[in-house]
Amino acid sequence: MICQLYKETGLTVQIQIPGEPEQVDKSGQDTVEGIKTGKVLPIRAPSGSHEIAGKTYPTDYALVEKDPLNKRMTLESKCPNSFKESTDIVMFITTIGSIGEAEKQIRDTAEAVIKGEFVTRTPALVLAHWTKINDSLRGEYNLLVSSWGY
Repeated sequence: MICQLYKETGLTVQIQIPGEPEQVDKSGQDTVEGIKTGKVLPIRAPSGSHEIAGKTYPTDYALVEKDPLNKRMTLESKCPNSFKESTDIVMFITTIGSIGEAEKQIRDTAEAVIKGEFVTRTPALVLAHWTKINDSLRGEYNLLVSSWGY
């Protein structure tokens, strides 16, 4: 699906993970010292080799075996997210603390899922399995939000 429209309330917060394009550090230095003031690190994840992907997903791998993206690469990922603040502001503050803290937890969750999913797939399989990866990410987000008491 390329586009989907939703009617949201004023409590919906939309964020771009790892950050808005102008906030992401493009220096190539993935260390805290390499970050310019006010910048965030990109989410870079190594993909799996064709040997790992072939063993893990033999049926799907056969479909992308001759794809030029069927090799090991380091991928940079971005993902838009939205979440709703609780209508119970006391619960939100005592459980999470702030929207900034919620964003940090969402970013940590996204980075863990992306790196875990990409490491067993070549870029060609990442594209072929995009809905599976998205479902995995959505499931982890739901677990995270349920731990907030929602």
